[in-house]
Amino acid sequence: MGEIHATLNWLTREEGGRKELPFGPRYISEGRFLDHTEKRDIEGWSLIVDKLGDCEIQTPIWRATIRFGVEEAPHEWLVNGAKFELYEGNRLVALGQID
Repeated sequence: MGEIHATLNWLTREEGGRKELPFGPRYISEGRFLDHTEKRDIEGWSLIVDKLGDCEIQTPIWRATIRFGVEEAPHEWLVNGAKFELYEGNRLVALGQID
């Protein structure tokens, strides 16, 4: 499977997100896909996010590539236009869309 590009919007601390943006080129988190709401509350999948561009620049909007962390994941969900959320535990920290 080729690279899947996405745009991530990190939630601010005031919105309930992270206190600080992730630093570095890679971030791993639980991802829940909004097109699959019947499974959303019970099934999250490990997503590996690789930031594109300069990692020194701290911005709440990331261009990135994403992929699942395990082979058994539903790779068919990684389609153009799919929307997803990133969680740290029960806390929603970012909204994303595959483009």
